[in-house]
Amino acid sequence: MSECRVHESILQSMKKVVCHYRDIIYVNDDKYEIADPITLYGDEVYKLNRSDGFKVSCSGVSKECYNIVGDGTPDALFPILSGMNDLQHPPAKRRYTNDVFLEIEPFIFHKAKINGFGPIRETFEGRIEERMAFMSIILPEKLKRNRKNALNYLKKNADVLTTPFDIHTTILDAMGLKQYASDYVARNSLMKRGLSLLEPISVLRTCADADILPYWCACMNSDWKDVPNNDTKFEEAGAALLSYVNRAIYDLRHLCAERELKLIRWVLINDKKDIETDKKIINYQAVIITKPGHGVFEGMMEYDIEKKLFEVKNDKDVSRISAYVTS
Repeated sequence: MSECRVHESILQSMKKVVCHYRDIIYVNDDKYEIADPITLYGDEVYKLNRSDGFKVSCSGVSKECYNIVGDGTPDALFPILSGMNDLQHPPAKRRYTNDVFLEIEPFIFHKAKINGFGPIRETFEGRIEERMAFMSIILPEKLKRNRKNALNYLKKNADVLTTPFDIHTTILDAMGLKQYASDYVARNSLMKRGLSLLEPISVLRTCADADILPYWCACMNSDWKDVPNNDTKFEEAGAALLSYVNRAIYDLRHLCAERELKLIRWVLINDKKDIETDKKIINYQAVIITKPGHGVFEGMMEYDIEKKLFEVKNDKDVSRISAYVTS
């Protein structure tokens, strides 16, 4: 009897590995059927009972979990440079009046990733790549001499959840200015939002501790389950996301055409309990393709069981993941 398992090298580099195996059952030489999926976790072994062929799809979360906290350059750089998100800064933006603008001087150069709106962004792999950006740190030799454990802690922290807020605190720590790091603590957390990578960070740290919205939390990806396209919530979730997009551009209707639903690519569901109210919270994620312009939108919504309504809780929970095209 044939056996299948996830390779040990994968298990060492990934956590929360989930695989769905489906036997390929041949009726005759020209016809075959795909059996119902059997779900296994981690190092569990799959045994082929009815055939010698199968289909398998697996997912997991990298143990090297540097997780971004939002969409676009501001959410990438503000936490690193200031230890705060964009909403915690003064409203020095052009849409506000009577603000004083900074003098334009070169300060830091950041290379955006190539083809950020490419087809891969619409896949699961692209979703993970966006949320878990590559981060490399080289410690100065003087710092390594003065702080014998710094490099060791840095290496160990490659396997725990870290964010741009931590990079800011780490930079201050490396400069001997850690006393100026932010003391901000996320709601219901017992640890600071920004921690130094040169000191131990708990492996039990969660996205809530790090102030990462569920939509952006890569560590939660294995907690989401597929919603079948014959489920009524599949269509409802897609329609709700489309409705939000159209409401968001309502005031710009003279510039932006009203979107129509072209396709619902996928819908996911996740349910959990609120630790404060002990109330069940159901979240949905969806990717929709709209027309005109083939706009692809991804978003997360909370489902109110009593009101039977989908609600986007935060503007940052919705992203356009396709390029803008002009005709």
